[in-house]
Parts: sequence; C-alpha cells; structure tokens
Amino acid sequence: MKQTRKRTGKRTGNTTVRRAANDAKKTPAAKKTPPRRRAAGRVPPDGSPLVRYRVPVLDRTLDLVEVLADRTEGMTLTSLTEALGIPKNTVFRIASTLALRGYVDRDEATKRYRMTRKLLSVSHAAIGGVRLLEAAGPILRTLRDATGETALLGTLSGSRGVVLDQVPSSQPVKVVVEVGHAFPLHTSAPAKA
Repeated sequence: MKQTRKRTGKRTGNTTVRRAANDAKKTPAAKKTPPRRRAAGRVPPDGSPLVRYRVPVLDRTLDLVEVLADRTEGMTLTSLTEALGIPKNTVFRIASTLALRGYVDRDEATKRYRMTRKLLSVSHAAIGGVRLLEAAGPILRTLRDATGETALLGTLSGSRGVVLDQVPSSQPVKVVVEVGHAFPLHTSAPAKA
C-alpha cells in the first residue's frame, strides 16, 4: 500500500525562500493605499456598543454609496478607489454588485459609476412612501397657486436636505429641481423656509 503525504504548502527550506524571492521580483511594488476616509458622524463612535457588530463589507459599500451620492457627475473605478482608500478589486466587486442590483449605473463610454433612483424608492418607503406624496400633492398645488412659484417637498438627510417632490410654477422662468437632489441646508432657499 502506497502512502501519500498531503502537502500543506508550508514548506521550509531554500525552495520556499527562492520561490518567495522570485515572486517578489515578478510582481510590481504594491502601492500604498491611503487610509480609509470616513465622514464624521456617519458611523457610531468607537465607544458605541454597536461597533462590535459592524460588518466591514457593508461598511465599505455604504461608504461607496455616500461618495457616489456626493458626485452627481459620477466617478471612475480609480477615483472611487482613491476616495475610499480600499483595494481596487474590492471597489470593483462592490460597484458591480450595486450595478447588478440597480443601485448604480456604469456608463460604458466614460467608465463612470453613478447612483440611480432606486435608493430613492427605498427611502420613500422609509418615510411613508406614496402616502406622504399623495397627501402633500394638493397642499403643494395650493401653495404653488398662491405664490405663483415652484413648491417643493423635502426632508432632512443628515446635514443636507433632499427633494422628495415638487409642483413646478406655471411662470415662463421657474426653478425646477430634480427629485432626489440633495442640497446643503445653509445655502439653499428650501432650507431657509
């Protein structure tokens, strides 16, 4: 009966050392990626009891979504990698999964990833969905008719406002804002009202 020895890959001796040295010569020097950037206040503080339940890949996915949400022109894979400070392969896999699920689009011509409106539909459900928009519709129309200007419905999202619905003015010159548009609270008219 012939015995075979299972190889574990943990060899000691000159062969392993030579193989490691050869592999190091073949691969280019690895780039140092910058540390991951986190926006203050978006994640629980390290003292929070929830920190031990954090799921790293979900954390990275949400970071990617937040970075893309801030850049309406979209971002390439390389710029996403630089902004997030995580490996390019990880960014590619997360972005591809989000694209397959319909949360991001990839423009084949420019190779840029952009957020879609699917996340907006999920957020509508969180704030009462269609019922809120149906209830606000007549009020927005009344406000538009009384002022002659575009009437907007928005909500707070962190330190920004997000347009949920609007009824455009009938004036030839009017302000029309895309539904889902996020705006800074300190510089916009809807935040001042």
